[in-house]
Amino acid sequence: MCIADISQYIDTSVSVTMSWRRNNTVLTNGSDFTISPPVMTNNQYTGVLRINSLRDELDNGASYNCSVSVTPNTPFIIAGNDNSSAVTLTVARFDINHVDISINIPSVPVSGDVFNLSCVIVGPPNFVENLTSVRWTYYLQGSQDVASENNDATLVPVVRNGNIFTSVLTLDPVKTTDARQYYCQVAISVFSYIDRNNRDLTVQIPPPSVSVFPNPPTGPIYESTSYLLTCTATVNTTIVDTPVTASVVWSDPSGNVIPTNDTRRQVIPPTGSSLVSMLLFQPIDTGLNNDGGTYTCQMIINSGNSLIASSQPTNTTLPVTVESLPPMTVDFSSVGSFELGQSLTITCTIKTVERLVVTPLITFFKITKTDIEMLSNLNRPYSITTDDTGSVTNYTLILDPVRFEDAGMYTCMAEFNVTGFNNTNDPSTATYDYQEASGVFTLNVTCTILPFAATSVTAIPGTTGANVSFIIPNASYANENYSISYTGQQFQANQTVSMTRMSSSSVDKPIMIYIVLTGLEEDNVYQFTIDSSNCL
Repeated sequence: MCIADISQYIDTSVSVTMSWRRNNTVLTNGSDFTISPPVMTNNQYTGVLRINSLRDELDNGASYNCSVSVTPNTPFIIAGNDNSSAVTLTVARFDINHVDISINIPSVPVSGDVFNLSCVIVGPPNFVENLTSVRWTYYLQGSQDVASENNDATLVPVVRNGNIFTSVLTLDPVKTTDARQYYCQVAISVFSYIDRNNRDLTVQIPPPSVSVFPNPPTGPIYESTSYLLTCTATVNTTIVDTPVTASVVWSDPSGNVIPTNDTRRQVIPPTGSSLVSMLLFQPIDTGLNNDGGTYTCQMIINSGNSLIASSQPTNTTLPVTVESLPPMTVDFSSVGSFELGQSLTITCTIKTVERLVVTPLITFFKITKTDIEMLSNLNRPYSITTDDTGSVTNYTLILDPVRFEDAGMYTCMAEFNVTGFNNTNDPSTATYDYQEASGVFTLNVTCTILPFAATSVTAIPGTTGANVSFIIPNASYANENYSISYTGQQFQANQTVSMTRMSSSSVDKPIMIYIVLTGLEEDNVYQFTIDSSNCL
C-alpha cells in the first residue's frame, strides 16, 4: 500500500499519478499483480499493489518502489512534486511447516454405520494457491488409493474456507476390514509440495444377534436328567468381514454367574471361530438345587485385531420349568400258562425317562421252590437291548421249546440312584433321586398228550404175560402212570412205571412194560394204545 500526503496542495487543483516497480521494473496489472486505482481520502492519495502470489525465488530480497508525481493544473501558481518510497521484502521459502494436515475421526464407528473421516488442511494466512490434489491412501507410499480399493468409499469434493481446506472420505457402510491406517496426502504443485498425515481408524463390532435353544426342544423337563441349553451368536458377515471369536457369560435364575468350573452345570465356552456356547446340566434338579427359572446368556464378539473393538454385550433369556421324576416301570410281556413244547419269548421291559443321567441296575432271575437262578445261568438264549433314547431296556428270554423245568416265577428288578459325588453332606453332591421297581411273571407249564399206539406186543410163551413196547414223545416227563387198552377195552389200569423221567426233551424215550394179558381170544388181532396220565 502506498500513501501520498498532498495536503500542501489543498487549495490547488492537481493531477496525481502513481506507479509501481519491482527492482526498477515497471509493474502492470496481470496474473502476477493487481494494481488498484489510487483513491483520494482526506488529502491522502492511496494506492494498492496486490502481489497475487509471493515467490521466494522472485520476491525474497526484491525492492518494491512506489513513485508519486503531483502536477498542478496551474503550474504558474505552484510547482509540481515527484517522490517515491521503496520497501525490500523478505520471503521465506514455502515448506511443510507452512501447512498443517490433520485427520479428524470424531468417534469410534460401529460396523454398519455411515461414517466420515475428515482431512483438514490449514495453509498460511492469506494463502491464495489452490491444492493440486488431496488423496486418501492406505499406505505411506500411496500405492493403494482408498476410493479405488474400497467400493464403499466415496470422496467428497474439497471444500475451501479461506486458508482452510477440508476433504471428506465417506465409508458407507463402514466394515471391520476398514479398521486400518489411513493417509491424507496433499500436493501443491506450484511449490513442488507434497505432504501427508496418517491416523488409525478403530471400528467396533456391532452387537450380535443371540438366541438360546433347549435340548430337548419340547416336552417336559424332568429332574435327574441331562439338559442342554445352546446359546448361539450371529453376526452380519457382510459388515463383520474379518475373523471373530466370542466370549460368554451364563447367569442362573438368581442372577449369579455360573462359573466355568461348576461340575454339575457345565459351561462349555465357544472355541475358535465358533460362536456357540452350551450349558449342560448333569443333572438338572428340582430339590436341593432348584434349577427352575430364567437363564441368561450374554455374548460379546471379539477380534484379535487391535483396531477392531469388541461388541457391546447382548443378552438373551430362556425360562426353564423342571418337573418331578415320574416312576420307573417294569413290565412283562407274557403271562399265564403255556403248553409243553411250545415256543415262548419272555420279555421284561424297563422304562425310565429319556436322558436319565444314570443307567438303572437291572437284575433278571428265576425263582423255583428250591433255587434262584440268574438269567445268565438258565442255559437258554437271551438278549438285552436298549432303544435309541436309552429310556427303554428289554431283557428277553427265549424258551424254545417250553420244558417242564421252565416252570417257575421270573422276576425283573431295576433300581437307580442319582447322586452328585460321594459327599452327601454337600448339597451339590448329595443324592437327588432314588427309585426301584420290579415285575413278576409266573410260568405254568401244561401239556395235553393224546393216546399213542404201542409199537409192539410180544407174548411170552407158556404164560399170560406180554411185553408192550412204546415211545414217549419228545417231551420231559416225571414218574408216570400209564394205561394200556386194546380194541377199546382197558386192562392193567394204573400200571406204575418208575424212573422214566427224561433229562432232555430233544429225543424220544423208548419204554417197554411187562403186562399180564387176560381175556384174549385166539385168532383175533388186537390194537394196543397207551395213555400217559401224569404230565408236568
